[in-house]
Amino acid sequence: MGVEMISVNTNVTASMLSKRVASSSKSLESDYQKISLGKRIVSSKDDAASVSSVVKISSSINGSTVAQRNIKDAINKLNKIDAMLESVVDVFQSMREIAIDNGNIHNDPAYDDAGNLLTQEEHTRRGRAMQDYEAYLKKFMDTKDIDGSYLLNPGVTFEFQIGSEQNDTLSFDLGDMSFSTLRANNNVATGFYYSWISRDSKRAVANFDSTITEITTKRAEIGATVNALNHNYNALSVGTENKAQAVSRIQDTDMAYQTSQLAKNQILQQASMSALKQANSSPEIALQLLGGAR
Repeated sequence: MGVEMISVNTNVTASMLSKRVASSSKSLESDYQKISLGKRIVSSKDDAASVSSVVKISSSINGSTVAQRNIKDAINKLNKIDAMLESVVDVFQSMREIAIDNGNIHNDPAYDDAGNLLTQEEHTRRGRAMQDYEAYLKKFMDTKDIDGSYLLNPGVTFEFQIGSEQNDTLSFDLGDMSFSTLRANNNVATGFYYSWISRDSKRAVANFDSTITEITTKRAEIGATVNALNHNYNALSVGTENKAQAVSRIQDTDMAYQTSQLAKNQILQQASMSALKQANSSPEIALQLLGGAR
């Protein structure tokens, strides 16, 4: 067994203990950061392999959160369009009722279906009602959304970003729901064509039925799309929650473990500092020896 010599120029023990004090201080600093921030990974050096995973999952969570807002906006827009089309159907139903009334007038132009004598003024009133309906539809179906776009813009195709990835999109083709197109496609007679309704009320009723069916079919498509968006929203919510749990398991601090590490490092630091204090007093022994040699 070697014998430790007493040295004045080089205090090897103190040098070694000084490094241990610095190491324990560094460990304590890391413990305090992890506890105060609640994160196990404060910087990439803490867990280089997990940092990229956390960044990727966090990016996906942020994208999903934005996608959920997009879905809410999409549902809101489609619900507005559906409500508009519902109102449009109500108006066309009223116009259809006038056409049905005129079916009896055609059989006997002087009387309505209740047997009441129709005056020219009443004929004019019905014609004006059709004109009013037409004017209302033209104005109502040109309603703009808050972003300035027409809700029933002819030929528009909505594309919604419903996921965190580039290709996570859903398209909805509204088609041409403008009043002029609906009237042209189905030969719907209104306003100045009231006299035509009187001459051929059966055809007029059939044309109104065709228009109502076309709009109702589009409303069914809107409903199916809204349901799909709701399902996707729920799926994103579950996925976001699962991803957040994954990030937590990777990144968050286990407080029970970290506080035990803190206590351990505090004891090691105190022990190292105490030992360093004693090691630094070793040169004093050499002085004592010199004093005894006099």
